[in-house]
Amino acid sequence: MVRGARRNLALQSDIELIDLSRRHLLHRTLTEHRPNVGVEQLLVALQRALTDLFLLPPWRAKPDPLIDPLCDRDLAGIDMLPCIDLPDVLPAKWAGRATFARMSGAISTNNNVDLYVQGNDTSMQITIDGVDFENLKSSVLPHIYVDGGLRGFVMQNSECLNNDTYVAQGCIWFNSAAAPIGNVKIDKVEVRATTNNNSYTAFKATGANTLTDTFRIGDIYWQTFDLSGQTRFSGFNFQQIVGQLRLFVSSTNVIGITSVGYGQSLPIKLAATGEWVNVQATNITQSVAAGTPSTTYNIYAYNSAATNAPYTIALEASATAFTIDASGGYNVKTGDATRTFVGTITTDGSGNFTP
Repeated sequence: MVRGARRNLALQSDIELIDLSRRHLLHRTLTEHRPNVGVEQLLVALQRALTDLFLLPPWRAKPDPLIDPLCDRDLAGIDMLPCIDLPDVLPAKWAGRATFARMSGAISTNNNVDLYVQGNDTSMQITIDGVDFENLKSSVLPHIYVDGGLRGFVMQNSECLNNDTYVAQGCIWFNSAAAPIGNVKIDKVEVRATTNNNSYTAFKATGANTLTDTFRIGDIYWQTFDLSGQTRFSGFNFQQIVGQLRLFVSSTNVIGITSVGYGQSLPIKLAATGEWVNVQATNITQSVAAGTPSTTYNIYAYNSAATNAPYTIALEASATAFTIDASGGYNVKTGDATRTFVGTITTDGSGNFTP
């Protein structure tokens, strides 16, 4: 692409989409939108070295927006499509004020950081969907580092993968020291961190301007994790899990929980990691010892298995009152948030739990 072509495109303000996926189909000077074609690699000649785009700070906007992607200007949207593979540089940086940016594809084999997002206000929104962040080498930063203001961040169906050769510090970190960060949702992300990734904090939020109540994370798949020096979460809340279970007494001193309608979700806090997980629990029964006559007991459910799935749900009857867990908003046993409150049962005159 030559300089004149760039300027001609920049002057046509009514262009909404330029599709260069199948260049041999473009017979006219104006591009056409062909949605059902595959993405191909396209080399674009820039006016300066590629590394300059990532190592220099942003500067004042110029008349031609196609020349300097990192100019200090308002961006209506940014699409980063597969595949991005920029070894040995600080690869991707969003700076200034972007109203919306979305990203998909792959970022692999980088040094320092895969994606660095910097903003001094709260107007920036970012969506990452289906991105493989893999084989980062960094002694300081994670795959994705957000520094400063952010109004919305969604990451889903993506991966942060490291091994003993490519060692990093985490998956996603947010630092709100400069400006507020909020409305963060992370869902269905896979994490792999082998032994040499020590220390490693997968998801972390720090800074006085972190809007913690708007941070939600859930359904994380830990391919390889929980080794020495590794932490799953720091400064995060967990997304809500709607409970759809009913407590019952099947026979004397035998209690259980079963699904209601199509629901069978039970929020359980894991003892080893403090993570709230969605456990599919239905038709679970358990024998309990007789208690004090004519006494109301709180029934709690908990995971009696190891940290990772499959989970084993057990029940206990306790006179200890329940309270609200601040990290998830669920009713839990006072003094032990790994016990989720599921109901109450009052014993008979003999102290038995009866139907």
